Amino acid sequence: MDERLIGKKYYETMLEDTRKHPIQALGEMFLVEQKKERSDLTAIRFAQGEVYFQHHDYEAAIFKWENIEGELGSWAKKNIADAYFELEMYSTAEDIYKSVDTNEAVLKTEVLLQLFSLYIVESRNDLASKVVKEAVEFQPDYPNVTEIARAFFEEQKDWNSAVVLAANESIRTESMGWFDVLKTYIQQGVAQSMEPDYFSTVLGSLYTLDQERFEKMTVALWKNYKYTDAYFEWLRVINNLIDTIELNHADVWDELSVYYRDAYAGLLEGTHLIKELSPVVPRLLENWLKIADGELSLFAAASTLSWNEIFPDTINALVIQDAESLLSKSPKLGGGLEAGEKLFNSIIQWAEDNDLRVGNKLKWMVEGLKDTSNFNLLLAGSTGNGKTSFIQSIVGESIAAEDHSSLVSVKDGDDLEILEITDTDSKVVEELTDLDETRRQRGTIV
Repeated sequence: MDERLIGKKYYETMLEDTRKHPIQALGEMFLVEQKKERSDLTAIRFAQGEVYFQHHDYEAAIFKWENIEGELGSWAKKNIADAYFELEMYSTAEDIYKSVDTNEAVLKTEVLLQLFSLYIVESRNDLASKVVKEAVEFQPDYPNVTEIARAFFEEQKDWNSAVVLAANESIRTESMGWFDVLKTYIQQGVAQSMEPDYFSTVLGSLYTLDQERFEKMTVALWKNYKYTDAYFEWLRVINNLIDTIELNHADVWDELSVYYRDAYAGLLEGTHLIKELSPVVPRLLENWLKIADGELSLFAAASTLSWNEIFPDTINALVIQDAESLLSKSPKLGGGLEAGEKLFNSIIQWAEDNDLRVGNKLKWMVEGLKDTSNFNLLLAGSTGNGKTSFIQSIVGESIAAEDHSSLVSVKDGDDLEILEITDTDSKVVEELTDLDETRRQRGTIV
């Protein structure tokens, strides 16, 4: 019946003899009903108005509908407004639409959609936006109402309204179609004006439905905020979310883990103060360690331990234990000295590629460590704890003052030889007395 009333085909329910034209059939019915002692012409008049409307006789239709009361009264009033709309008497139509007072969901929604169409025709887009939002809020499941709103917002480039619509419908319907629409908006960069926290509920809902889509939308949002003033707020939001959801250890988060890695590396580039990083980095590392897998999990564990080494007690003790356990049990940490040499050679190559010089002293030290025929013992400590006295007792003479900062390396051998190792070269020194204090402070004595 609703569909008949919307399409102005209520009259079809009254026609018994379909061979007659509706105008003729309804006219005969009118005459018969009128002769009754207690006649009710309401339904017949309503139906006649529909037929006149269908044949573009809008004035006759209005005449028939003007005195309709009862259950069909509100529909008749809406139809009168439709007739004035067709006659392009928009002001009159608008007033009548607004006067329709009904509790019927279908009728109220139809009135709102008709008002929306009227405002579009008159290019009153602000009112059109307001009334279509009212229709969506009142009856979002009404056929095509959300699609009509989406098309209008996109045409008007009202991206805030489009994003809000897509987000609300994603949560309400749990439809992957709406989640994908929202992700498209994010990828197009039209969602940057929204605060990151706005998407928390959307992401939480999506995680329970489709974890692959969750990761892709999270990455899209990460890209969306990465180079904006809201980046730190986004990191706070995503870390809060990862804290609250129950991650399945069997899940693989390769792409998201890469973004955690890049975020950590980017934050340490030196463009931010420690007071800016301290509220962000520990939780970033904790969550990175939680989702990372394979080699990235080793990076996450090493980064976590490194940060905690410099800023003790800023990361949860249980997380530190997990990081230590992960590193100690990983089969990928093999290689020892060979792996260290490979890393050092890659650093040298990188330095040369970037026109940077690796000092001779550092190269000499690495070469010494590579010599596995000797056993190396490192003696280190703060000033005044006896390092120099111990070294001098071995060498047999004074090498440097107690407060010296040079590196002294003593090697066992058959021949006595003294070398001065600096960042530029290595050369033989005949006597320790040939080294002045300045050179002792900056060099390495062997």
